[in-house]
Amino acid sequence: MKNVFVFLDPKQNQTQIMQAVKGFGGIYIWTNLHNGKKSVGSSINLRKQLYSYFETNNKDTKVVSIIFNALQKYSHNSFFINCNFNP
Repeated sequence: MKNVFVFLDPKQNQTQIMQAVKGFGGIYIWTNLHNGKKSVGSSINLRKQLYSYFETNNKDTKVVSIIFNALQKYSHNSFFINCNFNP
C-alpha cells in the first residue's frame, strides 16, 4: 500500500516531514506556488534526500540542483511538497 503525504509550508513542517519519510524510499514533488513549476525526484532514502534541501550550506556539494536553487530564490514557504512512498 502506498502512502502519500502533502506538506504545505515545508520549512515550518520540516520535523513532521522527516518523521513521516524516515526509513523509506520513494518519489517527491516540490511545487512552486508562484508559478506552478514542479521538480520531481526519487531516492532510496527520502529523509536524507529531503533533508539536503533544508540545508542552507549545501553549496559544499559538487552538484547544486535546480530545486535547491529555486528554494534559495523563492524560500521554502513558496512551495509545497508531495511525498509518495511504499512502507
